[in-house]
Amino acid sequence: MTEKTVYNLYSQAYALRCEKLLKDLEKHIIKNMLSIDTVAHFLQESIEFNIPELMEETMKIIVANFKDISAKTPEFLWSLPMKQFT
Repeated sequence: MTEKTVYNLYSQAYALRCEKLLKDLEKHIIKNMLSIDTVAHFLQESIEFNIPELMEETMKIIVANFKDISAKTPEFLWSLPMKQFT
């Protein structure tokens, strides 16, 4: 599954309040899709949809790889809400 596909599925499941599908997608993202290349995108989704477990996992990757992530996607730093940045 691509990031866009997962985002679309998650958006629909969120709107329809399909809790089982939301949890399954969250687990799929954490297990199979999180990487330095995708972490900024999934952090934004975790904020948008209020997904605490995904936010926690993305923050672990960001903290561990902050220099690489900020060099690769500098606009990411500007998009971070102050709470997550600090």
